[in-house]
Amino acid sequence: MNGRNHLRAKRSADGRRRSTRRGSTRRGIAAMIALVCLSLATIMGSLLLQGALAEQRYFERLELQSQGEWLIEAGFSRARAQLARSARYSGETWTVAGSEFGRTNNATVRISVRPDTTNATQRHVDIKATFDGVGQPAIEASRIVVRR
Repeated sequence: MNGRNHLRAKRSADGRRRSTRRGSTRRGIAAMIALVCLSLATIMGSLLLQGALAEQRYFERLELQSQGEWLIEAGFSRARAQLARSARYSGETWTVAGSEFGRTNNATVRISVRPDTTNATQRHVDIKATFDGVGQPAIEASRIVVRR
């Protein structure tokens, strides 16, 4: 046998083929290809998961913003009704349980009323809706309300 054939095929005493350098190299390359494919699949899975989590956070923010806008509108309705009862109404703070709108954290609505400097029959109403919890949005709005 020449040196080349010696590297290709070696048989053990019991007749089975033993690993050769060429076979080991092929298995090594196959293992590297499998490792690269597995790494790419892991990266793709991570990116998809990050995208899904970012989308979920975005929709949660939209939901909170919508709920905050409803709380602001409720605050203005309450201020209008209180001003219709009494010209001395200056505002209030009320808390809405999170269970009322499908959340674990509560919401707080602050109403403040002050006289309008240009017209004595009007009041300037400021409403601020905040949600308990770190990083939760606060929504603020102001309107001029005519006292009837």
